[in-house]
Amino acid sequence: MTTLQKITRFDRTSANLFSDAVMSMFQAFARQAGVEVTRELGRFNENTFTMKISFRVLAQDGSGMPADFACKALMVGAPPDSWGKVFTQGWKSYKITDIKPRNTRYPILATCVQDGKAYKFPALVGQNAR
Repeated sequence: MTTLQKITRFDRTSANLFSDAVMSMFQAFARQAGVEVTRELGRFNENTFTMKISFRVLAQDGSGMPADFACKALMVGAPPDSWGKVFTQGWKSYKITDIKPRNTRYPILATCVQDGKAYKFPALVGQNAR
C-alpha cells in the first residue's frame, strides 16, 4: 500500500489514490467477516470526495458466491448454480458474476475473461453457461 501525501485539494489522481487506500483497509476487514466489499460510483470537487461502498454476505461454503445468488437466479429463470460459470458470446468468453432481478431485460452480469470488463446479458445466457 502506498503512503498518501497530505491532500490539499481533490483531483482525479488524489481521489483515486484515496479511494484505493480506503478500499484496501475495508477489504482486510471484509475478509475476516466473510463479506465482499465493492466500490461503487464516486464524485469529487476541489474540497469534497464522496464514494459509495457496498458490502455483501458471501455463501458459507467458501466459494465466494453471494449468499442470495441462487434465489436471484431462480427469479430470472437462470440455473441456481450458474455463478462463476463461463459462456461464449461472439468471440469472447464471459464469467457470470451477479444477477440483478429488477433489470428485466438484461439481468445477468458477467465479466469478460479476456479484458475484465463487466457486461449485462439477457437471462437466456445463464442457461447456456458451462
